[in-house]
Amino acid sequence: VEEKHGLYYLHLVKEKVPDLRTQKGKEIREALEKELPNIRAAWDWTLREKRVEEIRHYIQALSAFLDLYNNYEGADMFKQAVAAFDESNPEHHAALGYSLIYRAWFEHRLDYKANSIIELTQRGLALLQPLKEYPGILRGRMNLGAVATDQGDFAKAKEIFTVALNLARAYGQPSDIARVLIKLVMNE
Repeated sequence: VEEKHGLYYLHLVKEKVPDLRTQKGKEIREALEKELPNIRAAWDWTLREKRVEEIRHYIQALSAFLDLYNNYEGADMFKQAVAAFDESNPEHHAALGYSLIYRAWFEHRLDYKANSIIELTQRGLALLQPLKEYPGILRGRMNLGAVATDQGDFAKAKEIFTVALNLARAYGQPSDIARVLIKLVMNE
């Protein structure tokens, strides 16, 4: 029962997230907000059961929803995820790497210290790069570029975003390319 519940709500988030930025976005966001206790229970289940594949499959959608809904909730959920996995277990590397990178993103959104964001992101990248987990690697590069921009190091940010653009062109979606191009223009 717990598995069906967990998979249903994680799938619901993944299915609805692409529509959050459409005309029905407000309605969808409100519907997902009402389901947050169930979404949280589903997330807790995946962590408790160490369901690495489910986390890899749903983590980007969950992050996108939480980014629009509640950054504190996002920071808390990804902090919980980081604590749930064992870095010495290679089977956990992908889930832990993504969790570290998304935790860093939410901490950046909440104005946490740059050193913490950089450290979390670098740990995540170290786990994801050997696995060629390009969506997570791209998000990690975006984290580092955002921190460099915040620190006023526009040359470093431009360098980081240029690498991110190459990744996005090779492995990303058109929306990834657009996001990186916007960041590059902002650092001109």
